[in-house]
Amino acid sequence: MKEFTKRLIVFILGVPLGLAVIYEGGLLFTVVAVILSAIALNEYYKFSETKKLKPMKFIGTMTHTVILLTVFFLYRSSQAIDNGLVLAVLLIFATLIVLTFELFSKKDNPFLNFSVTISGLVYITGSFACLILLRNFYSQSWILNAIASNHNIQQNFNTIFFGMNDLWCGWFVLSIILTVWLGDTAAYLFGMWLGRHKLLPRVSPKKTWEGAIACFIFSVVSFIILLKLFLPQFPVENSAVIGIIIGITGQLGDLAESRLKRDVGLKDSSHIIPGHGGFLDRFDSILFVVPSVFIYLLAVLFI
Repeated sequence: MKEFTKRLIVFILGVPLGLAVIYEGGLLFTVVAVILSAIALNEYYKFSETKKLKPMKFIGTMTHTVILLTVFFLYRSSQAIDNGLVLAVLLIFATLIVLTFELFSKKDNPFLNFSVTISGLVYITGSFACLILLRNFYSQSWILNAIASNHNIQQNFNTIFFGMNDLWCGWFVLSIILTVWLGDTAAYLFGMWLGRHKLLPRVSPKKTWEGAIACFIFSVVSFIILLKLFLPQFPVENSAVIGIIIGITGQLGDLAESRLKRDVGLKDSSHIIPGHGGFLDRFDSILFVVPSVFIYLLAVLFI
């Protein structure tokens, strides 16, 4: 089967399913995010195995699942500070478990095995936790409580997030994903058409400054247009800032994963998605974009 045909089939099947999951949100979105990110985490662990390392894949995947489900259920109630402490304790406990297993393991390179296991949790689990929180932004009781109890926060909310509801969050997440895709597409097309100056040849030989600039411009413009279509009340200046964040961090995420793949000598993180490689390949930009956007939203709301 030709590469284009594979990509077309994945597009036809994947887009409606993805839209349905984003629209539904809640537990369904969280469960799908847990499954896809667990696959991406194991692809990350596979990188290290080409270096003859042995990460604790089972412990890492189980911890990953528990943390993401905990994020979903905890932040729908009570206080953010208390919930943050629970997650911190959970991550510390997971670290101690991994170290304990390494203590009795006969595998070589225990320090590096431990480091890879934990770094995967920080890199992938942390980013997907932000994605779950972003899709369920309006459902988080601690945010609603803060809005109700603080006049300044209430003013920020009314100015920036006017009309927010659960579906609002779905449109917002969809806009981010579409913007990343449009930026990547612009980088590829303009890089092929006008690309003359290499961006980081030791990391990704085909990427050019011309493609990177096109990606940045398209990201900013695309996000502004998408937010005007989906969420017209959202201030244009904030849309522009988020577009800038996406245009920069999305490319950094792509380059970071390319650096890892080049180091281990892999072209794709896996072949699980026909014509597209692995889930880590598909989410590399999202892993940098979503935490950055989430932090920005918290900043404009609470500062």
